[in-house]
Amino acid sequence: MGSESRGQWPEPAADGLLTELYELTMASSYLQLGMHDTAVFSLFVRKLPPRRRMLVVCGIDAAIRRLESFRYDLDSIDYLGATGRFRPEDLRAFAEVRFTGDVWAGKEGELVFENEPILEVHAPIIEAQLVETIVLNAIHYATAVASKAARCVAAAEGRAVVEFGLRRAPEPEGGVTAARAAYLAGFDSTSNVLAGCVYGIPISGTVAHSFIEAFETERAAFRAVLRTADGPSTLLVDTYDTMHGVSNAIVVMRELRANGHLVRAGAPIDGFGVGTRLVMASDAPVLDMAYKIVEYAGQPRLKMSGGKATTAFAKQVWRRARDGQYAEDILCRRDEPAPDPACHPLLEHVVEHGRRRRPEIPLNELRAGHAREVARFGRYRSLRGDGTYPVRFSSRLMETERQAVADVGYREWQSMARAAPRPRARVSWQGRYEPWFGKSFVIERTPVET
Repeated sequence: MGSESRGQWPEPAADGLLTELYELTMASSYLQLGMHDTAVFSLFVRKLPPRRRMLVVCGIDAAIRRLESFRYDLDSIDYLGATGRFRPEDLRAFAEVRFTGDVWAGKEGELVFENEPILEVHAPIIEAQLVETIVLNAIHYATAVASKAARCVAAAEGRAVVEFGLRRAPEPEGGVTAARAAYLAGFDSTSNVLAGCVYGIPISGTVAHSFIEAFETERAAFRAVLRTADGPSTLLVDTYDTMHGVSNAIVVMRELRANGHLVRAGAPIDGFGVGTRLVMASDAPVLDMAYKIVEYAGQPRLKMSGGKATTAFAKQVWRRARDGQYAEDILCRRDEPAPDPACHPLLEHVVEHGRRRRPEIPLNELRAGHAREVARFGRYRSLRGDGTYPVRFSSRLMETERQAVADVGYREWQSMARAAPRPRARVSWQGRYEPWFGKSFVIERTPVET
């Protein structure tokens, strides 16, 4: 049975060393160049995996907790100094750094689609850069497991689903994260006792094959399970021969019913336990999740390389409902108003000046909210349904994106043209840009002297 939550699973220490070297290298460069203006970084998934029609947002609260406690302690600074890679000025700055920025993020349990921002960080560029790894690490795995769990729940078609994956999860923290993500996405319980204690998730389970093998016969083992259990029990029928095991289970249950020993409340006769394939998200273990700069010092920033193009500017996702069902998502500039009264925003202002703006939402509330969200996606929520949920740009975001692409492309072209060998030539620039939303366009600029 379930219990009240006992608190939060302790996050890995938000030590600045929980990062990749290039984050620190970039921070050092920013310091030397005096770059302290505000940057906006957007976290999103470029392409959905082949067997995913949508993703379930998870790990936001863990990311916020890490941001709130982010720092470099004295041991960390000593280690960085010993590497010989950083100046004394860098080390002094790292020792003082804390996350002081703002975060806009989706609610855990919401459904998102490719290229929709899940979270956006607004902070001085050094802070925003240094927290990249801990934010991605908190959200990627949790979202991958929650998305896999949602598919399992859909496939179960209303039958119970239990998470059994702790022993093959990536480390204890991963096992607790997976149990939470699965419960959020609709699983009924977990075998992970610590996750049950920490998050108030109902716990359940059967016995191992070793228990069955410890008795002379399978029937004797089943009798022992049912006679000694305190509450509903599940019989493990695949130790020797599955069909023979089912027959033995039926015989023993009939015996106990005749003797008045069967569980009074009745026992469920079907359900599913999912373990390794869930906690490893085996059919889609890696999401194409990225954390990219989209603004710096109030100016657009974007990436234009093939297959990895990004969209400039801080954004909001507006979800439009029609007749009680979700009809489309509209990506807009953050400062745009709602497209119409039938739309509601997905990104909420959850962190301000480095501190959480509201308490964490209890897991049961998030779980209930997820179930309501799924129900409103109609045919798009099925595992094998046809059609792709519509996601489009607002006209303003489309136009400002075109302008940003033109400005960045032309600026880079000018830089190369001025460095070209003599003789000088009068040339014009034309670039074709094919962003993810599939509407390519040509940008031209007036000829310039080179």
